[in-house]
Amino acid sequence: MEAKREGPSLGKVALVVYASLLLFTVVLMVLSIPAGLYAVYYTNLSNTSLSSATPVYNLRLFVGIYTVAVPVNTSIGSIFGILTAIYAGLLTFAGFQNRNALSAIRSALTQGSSELFSNSLLASVSALGALTLGIGLLEIIQNNAGIKTGSISGDSLLLFVSITLAPLREELGFRVALVGVLALVLGFRQSVKTALKALWRPSVILTGEPGDLPNKVGLTIMVVISSILFGAAHLLSGAGWDLGKVSEASAAGVVLGYLYVRYGFHAAVLLHWGVNYFGSAFAFFGQGVWGVPWQSDFGNPLNVLVEVDLFLLIGVTSFFLVGYKILKRLTQARGAIESDGSRSLNPQGAGAQVQGDQPRGGRELRRGRLRPHRERRQDAELPRASERRL
Repeated sequence: MEAKREGPSLGKVALVVYASLLLFTVVLMVLSIPAGLYAVYYTNLSNTSLSSATPVYNLRLFVGIYTVAVPVNTSIGSIFGILTAIYAGLLTFAGFQNRNALSAIRSALTQGSSELFSNSLLASVSALGALTLGIGLLEIIQNNAGIKTGSISGDSLLLFVSITLAPLREELGFRVALVGVLALVLGFRQSVKTALKALWRPSVILTGEPGDLPNKVGLTIMVVISSILFGAAHLLSGAGWDLGKVSEASAAGVVLGYLYVRYGFHAAVLLHWGVNYFGSAFAFFGQGVWGVPWQSDFGNPLNVLVEVDLFLLIGVTSFFLVGYKILKRLTQARGAIESDGSRSLNPQGAGAQVQGDQPRGGRELRRGRLRPHRERRQDAELPRASERRL
């Protein structure tokens, strides 16, 4: 009798759907780039007499909550064009860095959803969905409690360019200037090369050794501090944000800080760019082409598509997937702590090594081969693994 062939499991079907949503979001991100360029260069986006040719003589940069005015001699259009080229380059770099996005998706279909996070672009898009929905829920809770978020206003062209500039400017000023500089200093204890790499991706100073604990604690504390300052800076900027924006931006700062430490500067910038630019580009395109105000929730089909994707499609799925991964990591950490505690209380329990049985050279026989104690210690380590503009 022929055996009954089993169909694909529910988990694999869900993974295929989620991977498809990730790719769909990436495609929308890519399409938002020419949409933004067209809106700035070929439409009358400004509410006043400003245009892409309007000169700009200084740029404000951040170092924590402090601002520094840098003199320049350029135009609005030139700034926007340079920024767009940088973000397009980072998007491409993330898609092909180490392991390209398509390879990570193929691996995830056979080895599990964790493989999706081996690519920084997919990780950033997943974080974008989870963060968008999370901030939306937080805003609803705060509004019901009487805590207002506020909103930004002004000339539409200047606003769009400012929103586009913010990811690069603020990630340099809050993540690199605070978390990155700390990683740079700590990295010098290993080598100059490691220190310089740590400025781009702070996790390079985390080697998996027991001595990593001070580095982990230091980076974690600095991520929290930079996030709080990031939230406070929005309130102090005078751009129109209210008290509720502090908690929203601070929560986003923690996610941005994690991506910066884990994947690198480009991942944090892309997440920030996704919240700011991708979440707005089609809205400003609609205003420039169809005359639909960019703040309008309806009337612009492209903007509605992005909102549905960020909130309902990639938003809901990423929110629960990331939440599941966090709970799983916490459960593993708790199990490891309890296991270490039971071994220390019962050193001669089942499977304990009897003194004198240890082979020469500080090695132990484990799983059929000799392994150094240093490697065994590494095995026990856990893997390192509305208005939403920031």
